[in-house]
Amino acid sequence: MKIFYTAKIAPICWVRAMILCLAPLAFYSVALGTEAQNPMGVRCEETDRSRWQGKHYYQYADLFMKGICDGGSTDYIVGLLDTATEKGYGPAAYKLYEMYSKGYLVSTNPEKAQHYEYKAAELGIGKSIVKLAYKYEIGDGVPKDLNKASELYYVAAENGNGFAQGKIAWYFLHGKGVPMSDSDARYWAKKAAYKGDIRSAFIMGDLTYRGYGGSQNFKHSLHYLQPLMDKGHPEAIALLGIMHLNGEGVEENTSQGFLYLKIASDLGSMQATKLFKTFAQHKLKPNELENVLQKAKTLSPKYLRLWKDLRIVIEEQQVYQGP
Repeated sequence: MKIFYTAKIAPICWVRAMILCLAPLAFYSVALGTEAQNPMGVRCEETDRSRWQGKHYYQYADLFMKGICDGGSTDYIVGLLDTATEKGYGPAAYKLYEMYSKGYLVSTNPEKAQHYEYKAAELGIGKSIVKLAYKYEIGDGVPKDLNKASELYYVAAENGNGFAQGKIAWYFLHGKGVPMSDSDARYWAKKAAYKGDIRSAFIMGDLTYRGYGGSQNFKHSLHYLQPLMDKGHPEAIALLGIMHLNGEGVEENTSQGFLYLKIASDLGSMQATKLFKTFAQHKLKPNELENVLQKAKTLSPKYLRLWKDLRIVIEEQQVYQGP
């Protein structure tokens, strides 16, 4: 009877207890949520701005944009962000770029969008630097200028942007916009290759094989080239063929070397075609040559399909995808 009585009445008591206990928690959660959205402690009724920096103006504008504070007109918000930009706060410049380019709160305005995009780049916003560098590289809305592009890519690369690291590695390798430097190309290609850039991975495989820009290391070269071969990269396959012919980093295997050269040739490598035509008949016995040709006939279509897919990836990696 006691159990039945407690079970019947307890829910009412527990409801009252929960209301009393959770009400302060609910209040605290609301307060905490507001504070989390406003980490700099800027208040809606703030009037004294004598000690404000650019980030405070940005935070104040953000409170209006998120609806935490009421009464901020579009002009007022833009004015706050503009002041933040003038005070050197890069995120404010990038926010204005987004607003004018996407028509958020304001009408789209390409001229103003470009102005704030450049300003954001000047203030060190990585994504804006890279986008601007790419525009100078291809001449999109600005005169094509590889010197300017290389300057911007270098800044972004130093800030850890993988796309920029791959670009500046290629610039140094070919002396585009910067003095030609194998050591600098190798330095940046290693970083970009680690982040998945295919072109940089081949640069590393090639430079470490030749010993350009640093020490020669066949094992390290294999580390970069073998995964590229597995994906159908013709120049990687050709270089691996040469390594097998010479016994560099792998056991010498003439037939395997010429097989790789023939596959690479079938995939369009001019270097592999030249080497195969020049040396295969002299280095292989007639039956060995026939065996290589038969194997290549079987394997080349597979690698051609792989190369077709990989080429798309490489092309996509060279185009700035944003933001």
